[in-house]
Amino acid sequence: MSAAGSKGVVRRSALRDLAAPGIAATVALAILLGLGTWQIQRKGEKETLIARILARSKAEPQAPPAAAEWNPVTDEFRHVRAAGTFENDRETLVHGLAAGETPGRALQGYYVLTPFRRAEGGTLLVNRGFVP
Repeated sequence: MSAAGSKGVVRRSALRDLAAPGIAATVALAILLGLGTWQIQRKGEKETLIARILARSKAEPQAPPAAAEWNPVTDEFRHVRAAGTFENDRETLVHGLAAGETPGRALQGYYVLTPFRRAEGGTLLVNRGFVP
């Protein structure tokens, strides 16, 4: 075999050896770009949600809507004003995390949820806060 013929064989073999890693790298790049795009979209959605929660949490309390008119999307995190009594014997603790004093280090504890029997009838579930 001549020297020129052996060079052609080496080049084809090198290209074949690089084909699988090249395809794998291209697929991995496409997946990573897709995940990065999704993360940016999710960040925007989360910032919108946080802004909505903050706006509703600072709004003046209103009378709660009737049960038939309750809309989880528009009434979520709504502050309400109601007359009645807490049913402390039916209180429950829900395990959760809350922001701690050190950024990035959450506190473990419980949210205290208590049913509130309204004077005009019906019950509200009240989140009475976080207990570490």
